[in-house]
Amino acid sequence: MKHNYPSIQIIKYIYNELDAPEHLETEYAIEHNPTWSESYHKLKSAYSALPKVSFFPKSGVINQILVYSTMA
Repeated sequence: MKHNYPSIQIIKYIYNELDAPEHLETEYAIEHNPTWSESYHKLKSAYSALPKVSFFPKSGVINQILVYSTMA
């Protein structure tokens, strides 16, 4: 049995985690289905409100990892 969970599908769409056919199907559903469109706008708004965090290790840490990797 195949279940259709629009919220999960839309979240994957927002994060670009769908393959091409699923991406196109989801895009079509968002454009032509009012329920999907409403869900998309709510989820996209929540996604936009999340802080954009990037983690970059210090170069010293990277160098230590590289040195350690040559020892093994």
